[in-house]
Amino acid sequence: MTAGGRRPPLSKDTRVCISLAARPSNIGTRFHNYLYDELGLDYLYKAFTTTDIAAAIGGVRALGIRGCSVSMPFKKDVMALVDEIEPSALAIDAVNT
Repeated sequence: MTAGGRRPPLSKDTRVCISLAARPSNIGTRFHNYLYDELGLDYLYKAFTTTDIAAAIGGVRALGIRGCSVSMPFKKDVMALVDEIEPSALAIDAVNT
């Protein structure tokens, strides 16, 4: 972390986490990036939308994106695209992260 509690500038080492939603908002983006800054983590959170969830998850894998939140309407469809599903997600037939 730099002086003044601000995160270092983005670099090739910055880790990226994303959200996939039909209608992305700035709420999660601001929340995650604020906490990364407070914790001194070299992470960036960005919200996206897609019309092809399978291709988007392929991009997450291919680009080495560190984390991916999934919002409506993708919470159920993405289950077929992940490596592991927690028992709690199976119980509600939907995933989020």
